[in-house]
Amino acid sequence: MLVNNNSVIIRATKAQSTKEENLVNMMRLERDLLKLGFPFTTVDGNYQGSMEKSFLVVSGMAVDLRKSLIDLCQKYGQDSILYIHNDATTEFINMDGTSKFSGKFTEATQSLDHYNGWTVIGDKVYIINEI
Repeated sequence: MLVNNNSVIIRATKAQSTKEENLVNMMRLERDLLKLGFPFTTVDGNYQGSMEKSFLVVSGMAVDLRKSLIDLCQKYGQDSILYIHNDATTEFINMDGTSKFSGKFTEATQSLDHYNGWTVIGDKVYIINEI
């Protein structure tokens, strides 16, 4: 799955939850995404040294995707989602709907040690280059 439309990276795990609780929440989130009908895939990521599984959700319908995924962010008690616009600019959208543009979602060009966070999609590694 390529990031060429409006996309969101979302997860349903929490640091304070048990491994089992996180697994159940990720399965529930997957079920919710299937019900919504948005195409998605599982991705691996790293944020500030912590490995995490997430879902990359893709849709050409930006408004529906944004609202639906903010609702899921709230349902699963997540702080934010990463919204990737079709021009690759990224926006962290908080649970309360406020947001902050953070950079461009681009393929990594250096060793991963150089980056604060990254996401693996297929056989490529992506990072956010700050604006």
